[in-house]
Amino acid sequence: TNQDLYVMNADGSGVRRLTNHPAPDFQPTWSPDGTRIAFVSLRSGNFKIYVMNADGSRERLLTPGPKWVGNTGPSWSPDGRWIAFSSTRLKDGNPEIFKMRPDGSRITRLTFTDTVGEVSPDDGFPDWSPDGRSIVFSSTRATGQHDLWVMNADGKSVRRITDTPRFDDWGARWSRDGTRIVFFAVPFTSTVNDVYVVRADGSGFRRVTRGTTP
Repeated sequence: TNQDLYVMNADGSGVRRLTNHPAPDFQPTWSPDGTRIAFVSLRSGNFKIYVMNADGSRERLLTPGPKWVGNTGPSWSPDGRWIAFSSTRLKDGNPEIFKMRPDGSRITRLTFTDTVGEVSPDDGFPDWSPDGRSIVFSSTRATGQHDLWVMNADGKSVRRITDTPRFDDWGARWSRDGTRIVFFAVPFTSTVNDVYVVRADGSGFRRVTRGTTP
């Protein structure tokens, strides 16, 4: 079996296949105008970001480079002019957040965690706020566990919004009105993940799901 990308109507009808490649394709994300889809694929030997038209045509590689470089978590800016993503393109292999144009040009570094005093830095899962002013992401920069952080779209004013001891907070997504962030937390001592919500300023932290499966 192989992992490809599909699209369907909101009611589950009209399922149609968009990609057909021996390598896995995953992490699809729509452009704001609905005409393109960015996604991650292993077809180049490592995690690389591609973009295609919404009908699956014109697949294009956005992040070429050495095989050891991985690129994940594409997130479009609300105006469609940028894609934020996580990459190990630095010489130390440390995942940082970058942004690029939808054609792969103007790659700009946004996070800098290769400084003295930070523990096992790892920045990933970026998501752009609906107003385009902020980006939420996961990072181990403070304690070695993944907490959620928010920064301005230019990488400035980085602030921490979750502190969940013995949990990794991943996959953050903004609410449509930009007031809340939903994410899932992975406990160090269990395989049961749950969904949580927190306000953009870090207040109102609450658990949404309770179950015995991830």
